[in-house]
Amino acid sequence: MSKTRLVYVLPTYDANSQEHLYHIYGFLQAVARQAEVWLIIERAKGTPSFPGIRVHRRRLQIPVLRAIEVGVVMLLARLHGYRVFYSHYSVSGAILSALVTRLLGGESFYWNCVHTLDFVPARPKTWSDWKLKLRNQYLLGLALHLVHHLVTGTPTMARYYSNGYNLNLSSVRVMPNWVDLKRFENLPEKAALRAELGWPTHQQIILFLHRVVERKGAHYIVPIAREILARSVGQPSPLVVAAGSGPYEARLLAEIRAAGLGDVVRQVGGIPNRDAIRYFAAADVYMVPSTEEGFPRTLLEAMAAGCPFVTTDVGGVRDILTPEQAQFIVPVGDVQRMAVSVIRLLTDHILHESLVREGHANVQYYAQDRVVQTFVAMVSR
Repeated sequence: MSKTRLVYVLPTYDANSQEHLYHIYGFLQAVARQAEVWLIIERAKGTPSFPGIRVHRRRLQIPVLRAIEVGVVMLLARLHGYRVFYSHYSVSGAILSALVTRLLGGESFYWNCVHTLDFVPARPKTWSDWKLKLRNQYLLGLALHLVHHLVTGTPTMARYYSNGYNLNLSSVRVMPNWVDLKRFENLPEKAALRAELGWPTHQQIILFLHRVVERKGAHYIVPIAREILARSVGQPSPLVVAAGSGPYEARLLAEIRAAGLGDVVRQVGGIPNRDAIRYFAAADVYMVPSTEEGFPRTLLEAMAAGCPFVTTDVGGVRDILTPEQAQFIVPVGDVQRMAVSVIRLLTDHILHESLVREGHANVQYYAQDRVVQTFVAMVSR
């Protein structure tokens, strides 16, 4: 049986990426063992390394010419027998691949897993508002209706797109995010990791690891820390480590200083995604105060690293957690519930260990090897 010939559009390549895209690099290498992959990279920092995969790195910079370049590469791929096109978040990639497959035959898939319409202002006032509306409502809507299949992470997110963009739910494919569990094997002991990271060994560590923006709850970090501190009177105060970069960084630092929490909240800046597992393994509890998520892969990383978490009730979170883990889902913006739940995990050691085991069991369903099979089966039909 011949291998499926797949064109995959990746918006960004950076070996030191802080974003989820880092997980795709190894995933594609695993897919390439079962399919013939032609990879189109729209933006690259450094030299992409994908042994055994044909790679086209977009060269042109002018927007119209960039689209023409990618379109020509897609046409060449289609003429060389590539029938399946898969675009990851790239709206232009989705539209171009849909046009190629609609005209010349084939099948186009487009991954998106964000509450895109939540960011669209009802009454745009600025040029930035209009750009957001153009991209998230009109261009994305066009892409979703042109491609053969939207691919998203959970059933809840599938319904979100179906309702928000008037899509036929039967055309939407659900494929979960994944983690490569081999990367979590043979991690150093927690004390050794903390020494490596410069964290104290005598304090409990609460980790925030995400892009430092308001939609990821960066503006709740200081209020949560203040609430935890107030509820820890007479007890050793935990340390909140905020890892990540983003436009809210300077404001977060100012909030920490204004609240006098310099000894309670430590900003460590952005870290490459490949190093994130060490942060999860060194922490005691991971907190996700996001106001928006689709399928937060960080929860999978926390499970694999043995770090229980408290998360807000956003996106498809409930779809991916077990009933025991779902006890630690709190409403968006409920600082008190978040703080109480974090403290409960820090102080109830039996519960903490139970959730470590629950996470290890649950994350097996999201192992990279398993999701690769789901992906290959989806694009090979």
